[in-house]
Amino acid sequence: MLFRAGVDLNEIRALLRHTRLATTADIYIDVLADVRRETARSMDDILTRLRNPTTDTENEGEEGAT
Repeated sequence: MLFRAGVDLNEIRALLRHTRLATTADIYIDVLADVRRETARSMDDILTRLRNPTTDTENEGEEGAT
């Protein structure tokens, strides 16, 4: 839950008093897989927008000219 809330994995390690970060990562491995998928989706969305800019951006420039 902490990791999903954006808390750094090393901070979670310290809170749980794990000596090694790997121990904490092993416990959170399912969450980490979800985060990786979400990150990949976000990156895909960003790259798609960069590759195919929407017409909304073009329309904003036109509205300011009138």
